[in-house]
Amino acid sequence: MQLYALDPEPTEVALSWQVDPDRFTEAYYAPFLRALDVGRSPDLAGVAPAAIEAADLGAVGGRIGLHRRLAGLLREREGEAVAGLAREVDSVLEGLPEEEAIRPDGSWFDTSWGDALGLRDVES
Repeated sequence: MQLYALDPEPTEVALSWQVDPDRFTEAYYAPFLRALDVGRSPDLAGVAPAAIEAADLGAVGGRIGLHRRLAGLLREREGEAVAGLAREVDSVLEGLPEEEAIRPDGSWFDTSWGDALGLRDVES
């Protein structure tokens, strides 16, 4: 995982951010794990790739997931010290076979635009 930042035009006020890669990684993936925990998980065979642990987010009209190896690692490390987490996640991501539907961070998203666009914004 990489963090890109742009150096703004010089000003009188300088900001210095100390970004801990392990805490950044933990914070980045926490919403994915929560979504998997609370999302309805009907049989998504044929929708989500087999390597993905997925959840249907129902009212949002989308489905979200993480590669099973990545989700397993993150769950194992929950509640533990985060030291070394970024390295471990990078190791898992580097070892994953490239699949078109899976994003480089190990995540997966899907929606049915036809269903989503067919919903009324306001109920009368």
